[in-house]
Amino acid sequence: MSAAKSAPTVDEVFSFIVELESKHSILDWHIGDVPFYEIIRHHFVQYIFRATGSLENSKNVITKDKISLPSYLADLVLILKNSTAQGWARAFGWNRSAPKPGTGKVAVFPFYRRNTEGVDPHSIEYIRALGKRAIVFGVGEDDANRIDRIHTSELNVIFARLHGRKANRWISQNLKAEDRQLYQSFIDDIEAHFGIELAEGWRKFPVVRLRQYLAQSQGYETVFKLLNLSSVFVVSAIQQGLIGGSRRAGIPIIEIQHGAISKYHPSFNWPSNSNPTNVVDGFLGWGDGWLDGISFAKRTKPLILGALDSYEAIRNLNIDETKDQVVFVSSADITVKLFEVAKACAKANPNLRIIFKAHPREDLSAQVSELEATAGLENLEIMLKGANALEVIKASEYVVGVHSAALFEASGMNKKIAIIKISGWEIGADLVRRKSATLLNPDEAPMKLTTIAKSENPEVFYKRRTELDLSNF
Repeated sequence: MSAAKSAPTVDEVFSFIVELESKHSILDWHIGDVPFYEIIRHHFVQYIFRATGSLENSKNVITKDKISLPSYLADLVLILKNSTAQGWARAFGWNRSAPKPGTGKVAVFPFYRRNTEGVDPHSIEYIRALGKRAIVFGVGEDDANRIDRIHTSELNVIFARLHGRKANRWISQNLKAEDRQLYQSFIDDIEAHFGIELAEGWRKFPVVRLRQYLAQSQGYETVFKLLNLSSVFVVSAIQQGLIGGSRRAGIPIIEIQHGAISKYHPSFNWPSNSNPTNVVDGFLGWGDGWLDGISFAKRTKPLILGALDSYEAIRNLNIDETKDQVVFVSSADITVKLFEVAKACAKANPNLRIIFKAHPREDLSAQVSELEATAGLENLEIMLKGANALEVIKASEYVVGVHSAALFEASGMNKKIAIIKISGWEIGADLVRRKSATLLNPDEAPMKLTTIAKSENPEVFYKRRTELDLSNF
């Protein structure tokens, strides 16, 4: 009996997709004036990583926000309250120029997840630095009950109602049979190469994504003009209609770093001969190390502003390191495999205290039940959501994972870091290259974990922050 075929690596999947993009000239593909593949590339590539098995499927579905009629009305009131005469002139085409950088209002879209205090640490410093210039939008369930924020989930529903029919007419006029054929040949090559069958939402031409983009980009254009914005700041700019709306409004859109990026990130890595337009204009990063190997689009200008204040606060905190304490930093797409390594390390090293730290989007109920039913693993514990991951890292001697941003955070604290060679480890390969982490195969981790050296170059990924100057935005 032959052995089961192993899943391809992240590198193999991404490399093949890039090769296929070139073969089909799909990066130059426009439907009407819409660069269609650009607007689906991020979600499509992330889906293929999971469909091929190179990453595990997330076990925890993101909760959809609950929406009510009063919420819609509150959003409209906030838009009108924050609109300006110049904004109305821009919205109606009487005045097409945006405010000069540093003078207009700035929209800030926080991350959809928050810390234990209910705060998004990635955007809060920008909101404070912008002061009265900031108009903060509501994103995710943590903002659902905030009456002082315009909610994106509700806006998207409003946009669908206002512009959905117009989008449908546009699609009927511009989407041609050859567009569907091009997409289908692209999908057929992927399915044949990896021996998989894609889900219906991707196997057939994803008209719904085109419709959403058209409605949202037109809606955000109007809102941004009414608010008379000079810039848009976004944590995790994966909503393509948001980028399209800023482009239509003639307003630069800037992404704030919120996690690990690598040469496999589909939003930040484009072939040198391509010129994507529906991408962010700037990327505000934590350290120069993140930029190595990244092939940003020509219009995306990276700017390093340094580590977050919340990170520096923990880095500078006087917390004693607990000898022989190991923290495994998990993620929703490597749970099962990494937990097996954690168990093996606990069995082989009873002197170590091993903590398996859950990712905020991770469901570890199966692992909790398994641990409760397994004898002889008293030195292994599961830490669920709630604990401050940075404080746990600061207090630990060893940090172990696959591709979590927490591994990079640990490098800034001179920890002993092990990257387990599970598919997806390539995202953290730069840590290994810089001697900031040691690469271990899953079967050798139990014996070699305690032999790894401390991380070097603590500031390459988390530069010391100086004063945050946003006068150019």
